[in-house]
Amino acid sequence: MGGALTHDFCPWANRYVYWLKSPLALLSIVALVGLVIGLAVTPQGYWVFGTIVAVIALGIVWPRVAMAGVRASVRFLDQRGSEGAPSRALLSIHNRYPWPVWGLRLERGFYPRDTSEMETELLDSSKPKSELVFALACVPGWSSADFEWQFVPERRGLYPLSMPIVATSFPLGLWERSQRVEVLSQLLVSPRVVALDALPASDGHRWSLGALSDRRSGTEGDIVGTRPLRPGDSLRHVHWPQTARYGRLILSERQAVQSAVVRVVVDLAAQHHTGLGDHSTLEQSLRVAASVCHSLLAHDLNVQLVLGKRRTDLASGKRARDQLADLLATLQVDDPESETFARELAQQQPSTQLCVGISTTLGAADNSARLKPKPGQFESRGQGCLLIAPGITTFEERQRLRQQHGAWCVIAADRSALDDFIPEWQEVCRDVWCGRQ
Repeated sequence: MGGALTHDFCPWANRYVYWLKSPLALLSIVALVGLVIGLAVTPQGYWVFGTIVAVIALGIVWPRVAMAGVRASVRFLDQRGSEGAPSRALLSIHNRYPWPVWGLRLERGFYPRDTSEMETELLDSSKPKSELVFALACVPGWSSADFEWQFVPERRGLYPLSMPIVATSFPLGLWERSQRVEVLSQLLVSPRVVALDALPASDGHRWSLGALSDRRSGTEGDIVGTRPLRPGDSLRHVHWPQTARYGRLILSERQAVQSAVVRVVVDLAAQHHTGLGDHSTLEQSLRVAASVCHSLLAHDLNVQLVLGKRRTDLASGKRARDQLADLLATLQVDDPESETFARELAQQQPSTQLCVGISTTLGAADNSARLKPKPGQFESRGQGCLLIAPGITTFEERQRLRQQHGAWCVIAADRSALDDFIPEWQEVCRDVWCGRQ
């Protein structure tokens, strides 16, 4: 019975009747009824008509007069941020007129909305068309004030996402008056990153990331020679027997780690991704890619990041990590062909180069012939895939999908499940990268 009372039997008529949910529309109908009663039945209907018109006029004029002298600006005190991490923001408001402004709200530009929500708002005018950031009880007349708050971005991007506004509908909520907010600085929000400390150790495989070079001197591996101490050298590498023989400080020269290049390929095809917002497989794929790239760059490895048809070379260091954050924060998905990911992953590469693909279970099923590893493929080409799977909750499901698609890891699409990627990555480094699988 309850379902029948709440079921929408005529959804096609919503766009024609939803305006009746507005208080202004209801008061207008009541005023019209009072006018008809005053004309046809009794003069007391005019009192009802006049009272309702006065209430409507108050609800429309008051917000317009209150907002006439308001000027506002917003700026972020932090230039960079990440998903789920608080950032400081500052709203400055100046009221030039002597009367106060009540019920002031900051809206728009801070919380991303999905396409389905925007389509629903077009049909249902009773739903709010902008997300409320926060509200102020009162801004006194002839005053300037700054309001600082902690803003927690839900999704990557350049904030504010759209032009923010300050608005009020005080005192009756019949009419809303708004002013645009001047944006003085923006916040660049990158995908959430988890720390992946594990990396493969050198075990003799041709594609090991820990390979050492005899042609370059460094601080790793075996001793390849000696030389006199130079200004700035560490005393930890002093060769004491040679120092005692020559009567001066002699340093040991060891092997240097080769600068390996790792290709990280992300599948951006729209038909391979599901979900909306920060729970979508696309956003989770970018978070996984950012975490893998951060881990590799932190270990002084060069990375080639392939996003659809776009290739970006990242050298090791902090500058490369900032470049990675900027790239993923402002990435606009161009919906490449479904074969782009498989083509990039199957591209011929040097035997010492590792290639990590990041896709979904839909992408793996679509390109199973190319993505599923063959016997000995990891050892010969150093290639593997990380899969994002929506709706998985148990370890058994992950193991089944991992064996079915021949993937290194299977990660849930939920942003909170990104922490489960850490032990899975450690298992990959221990078992797959070091050749024990």
